[in-house]
Amino acid sequence: MPNRTKQAHHAERGRPPFRGGPATAPAVIHRECAAGSRRPASGVAPAMTLTAAVAGRWPGSARVARLPLLLLLLACVACSGHVEPVLVPSEPDASPPHSTTLEVAGRKIEVELAYTQEARTKGLMHRPALDPDCGMLFLFPTSQPRRFWMRNTLIPLDIAFLDEQGVVLNIEHGRPGVERPGYFSRKAAQFVLEMADGWCAAAGLEPGAKLEISPALRALAEPEAIGG
Repeated sequence: MPNRTKQAHHAERGRPPFRGGPATAPAVIHRECAAGSRRPASGVAPAMTLTAAVAGRWPGSARVARLPLLLLLLACVACSGHVEPVLVPSEPDASPPHSTTLEVAGRKIEVELAYTQEARTKGLMHRPALDPDCGMLFLFPTSQPRRFWMRNTLIPLDIAFLDEQGVVLNIEHGRPGVERPGYFSRKAAQFVLEMADGWCAAAGLEPGAKLEISPALRALAEPEAIGG
């Protein structure tokens, strides 16, 4: 070729003067960027073009370039396995009940349970009304003479005193605000049922009738305070 060296000829045709030479790789990248291809102005080729350029000039380098991608793929496969959730059985609720259903004189009633000293002292204070067939059952640990009062009680009540067997001893009619002398059991009583005034007469509950109070309910009764 007149007046031209082989290296100049190769440069004009856009090919490197030597194939496989490590020193030519940067020149390839520079010429590709200068040839008007869509690449950043910084002269750094996109990853795929750079990988292809390197792979074409260093045999085996493509396998090295694909190694991180292969490792990432394996990691994704390992993480995509289905894992069964571990179900931990919940602990049963061990807290004592606050209410229960009783059958009294052939009728089912819903009663709140007063088995702590605080609950027995408060009773049905400050209640403006009671729902139909609803009341409160007082549970004591022992049987003894009982006296109830109506301090801070806003509604009239039937107060039925029961012995340790659940037999009704007597029924008193509490009036709002009456504290003394109060309302007494005729004999030793262990349980007391309070319902809305007139409920016992309407239901036919009289002295001598028996309420079934389960051992579980009896066991709830906490000790009484001295003088309680």
